[in-house]
Amino acid sequence: MRGTCATWLLLGLGEMGCGFSPSAAALSDGQAIVDTAMPDTPLPPPVARWIVAGVTTTTPGIVVHPFAGVFGTPCAKQTSPSYAYRTLLTRNDSTYVYGVESEFWGFGLGCASVDSTMVAGGGPRPIQRIVLDSTTGVGFFTADGALAIGVYRFTTASDGKPTIGGSANAPSAAGALVFDSAHAALYMAGTSAVYQYTLVGTQLTFPSPGSNVAAPMCTAPVDLIVSGDSILGFCSDVPGIRHYVRSPFAYDKTINGLGATTQVVALPNDMAVAATSSPSSLVVLTLNNGAPTLSSPVALSSSVTAMAVSEDGLVLVTAQQKDASNAEITAWSVSGTTLTKLATEPQAGTITALAITKPGT
Repeated sequence: MRGTCATWLLLGLGEMGCGFSPSAAALSDGQAIVDTAMPDTPLPPPVARWIVAGVTTTTPGIVVHPFAGVFGTPCAKQTSPSYAYRTLLTRNDSTYVYGVESEFWGFGLGCASVDSTMVAGGGPRPIQRIVLDSTTGVGFFTADGALAIGVYRFTTASDGKPTIGGSANAPSAAGALVFDSAHAALYMAGTSAVYQYTLVGTQLTFPSPGSNVAAPMCTAPVDLIVSGDSILGFCSDVPGIRHYVRSPFAYDKTINGLGATTQVVALPNDMAVAATSSPSSLVVLTLNNGAPTLSSPVALSSSVTAMAVSEDGLVLVTAQQKDASNAEITAWSVSGTTLTKLATEPQAGTITALAITKPGT
């Protein structure tokens, strides 16, 4: 599916043959019409990206979809390691990706092969998340551990390969996770509770056991987002956005207007996109330092099962299940609070996670 010239220009993509004509501007009464149309000027080709999908069919794995405004031929499915990844996270503007399910993995992606590194983790949970502080190379992920362990710390080498470096107790069924880099704080939500961890030192180690601060949460949290001095919580079991103040950490109120969500991703410039479930839609949020406003929803035919955004915030990808055996990936341009569909791509199986990376070979 090809986008319009306006869409390409908003994306910073561009395509051959997209030009502009100053004579198309509005004219005031009595103004002479002068033909100053410019000839079409070749523009740079669309920015190439890789859309990485964690999928389940007979054998789970990873499929890489080249994308440059339109989808290219998918790369070969990577069936080793074969897990249904709950989430995928890219490393800066690179082809390196982290994934978690019953184990924690680092992937150096290629179109025909994958260089994988596995480190011990816990068991899978319905929702799992990964965060990474690019400045220190320290990250965190959620997984089901022994007793109350639910969040793990990892460090990364210069090539991206991870090493586990600590763990901490978590709320029951904890999965949602966000890192507040400005205040070296980690927030994690589980059943009916969200924890704040004030991390220690330049290496962001966990505080002493029991020193986390707890606040109430819904029963089925989906994700957390930092907005200024506020933390916003999104839920799949109830509508509204849970609002928390950072210092001292506490639940403040519920902001109404947004339905129950299945996925949420943060955008640059204090914005986000939420996928709601009833009705199924996409909603762009302007977060306003913790006082979010909602754009008009974009109606969808079914709920979003996975979602990701490019590092520059210009391309959003969503996954929807079309039937028991087939899913579909949709790419959207993001311009302010406007989402414009660019292209769709079928994918066999169920898509459990998405990420967008720079293209590799």
